[in-house]
Amino acid sequence: MCYVGSVPRSAFEGEVPTLLGNRSAAHLGVKKVKEAVADAEKATQLWPEWPKGWFRLGNARASAGDLPGTVEAYSRSLALVRRFASLLRK
Repeated sequence: MCYVGSVPRSAFEGEVPTLLGNRSAAHLGVKKVKEAVADAEKATQLWPEWPKGWFRLGNARASAGDLPGTVEAYSRSLALVRRFASLLRK
């Protein structure tokens, strides 16, 4: 997959959480589970209010076989989505 190889880790690490989240998904696509988890964890550290980052982390942790971590990440994602949805209804 070109996306994984075209964006070196040093190009943006610590700066752009959406790219880290997208690269995490790309890593999963090529079965690089450890890298996927690392990128998703970094993305959620940088932008803890981003539901998709937590969803990406849930996917990565599920692929790594980390059930408690998967549940935690998906729960955080769902909580954020619900919170944002309730704000939109006001």
